[in-house]
Amino acid sequence: MTVERGELRLVWPADLFAAEARALLKASYADEDDLGLLLDEAFADGRALELFLSLRPVRYNGGGYAGPSAPGTTHPGVVLVEELIGEAEAGRLPRHEPRRYWSARRRPVEAPSPLDLDSVKSDYADLLARFDEAGYLDDAFGSSCPDARSDRDTAGRRRLTALLHTDTASLWPLRQPPGPWDEQVAVEQLWSQDQFCDMVEAMHDLVARPRRRVWHPFHEEWDYDDFARAAGQAVYRWRVNELLARSELDLRIASDGEDVGFLVHATGDDRDQLVTTVLATPDLKDQAEVTHAVGLFRSRTAAREHKRSAVVALARVLEGRRGLLKAELIRGDEGALFEIANRFDLRHRKADQRPDYDDAYLDWIFWWYLATVELTNRLLARQP
Repeated sequence: MTVERGELRLVWPADLFAAEARALLKASYADEDDLGLLLDEAFADGRALELFLSLRPVRYNGGGYAGPSAPGTTHPGVVLVEELIGEAEAGRLPRHEPRRYWSARRRPVEAPSPLDLDSVKSDYADLLARFDEAGYLDDAFGSSCPDARSDRDTAGRRRLTALLHTDTASLWPLRQPPGPWDEQVAVEQLWSQDQFCDMVEAMHDLVARPRRRVWHPFHEEWDYDDFARAAGQAVYRWRVNELLARSELDLRIASDGEDVGFLVHATGDDRDQLVTTVLATPDLKDQAEVTHAVGLFRSRTAAREHKRSAVVALARVLEGRRGLLKAELIRGDEGALFEIANRFDLRHRKADQRPDYDDAYLDWIFWWYLATVELTNRLLARQP
């Protein structure tokens, strides 16, 4: 069956696909067990893999090659992947969107209700099962191949126990075997919210993307190998954050900063992008202050003192840029930034400062200061 380039629809985020594809090419991966596996994961309906396989050279029994790839030339499948990387980075790769057929198009599109905690736990368990099926847990728990003769359930509990320092018999495996009169137990429905959050964070530290798979004909399953921890964690964060974004929980897994892999509070609006932008502050000393401030503020357990300390850290960054602000802003405006911090019980904690402000004030001044850091980053970038 012939597959046309125009049929390809990207499922993964474009930057995630481009980064992993470049990593594979840099490491000289070039066949269906590695580049083909990536295309199968990153694109919808297996079409990209089919196109890739149609371009592969034909192998003779003697070990030589014939077909579209002559000696000394680049494997045509590699050329395809390089072209897809360029299209992904340029934002030209079409995204996969489920098609809405006649009856669905005739109905008004209604916004789905946010998922409650029980629904999130159930969907997370299904997602984790798909990661396991795709080999993302084999590095941590051992191969699922019967020939490996490994007790993956026991290995999983041991790894989780080492991370969480608690008895994890009620956390793994997700589907406990039934008793003589019982149905199979979905253990995730027995988790508290804290246990659910612990599992989300712990699994982030355990997943690893297999970069190679080999078909095992006797057991009729894939065997996975050559695991990449950072790539697996990036895919995991994307998938889990998609789920959390559909829920009532204002939580996401941090993708950057000192709290990468931890659940943090998210705004669900453009402020999340502001955080990502400011965490890339070029000045390394200021970047460390900003990273520390963001980590304090968006922590899942952030209290009033943590937020106050985050504001103080940002104030230190802006204090170092006061000359720039004074030169670039309307005269006197830069003083307002520091007057607010000084009149309230934030930085110097003097007797004449006001301690009786609402926590919402801390949120407001944090975002104001963070946006001002981003502004000064752009002003500094314009200087020679």
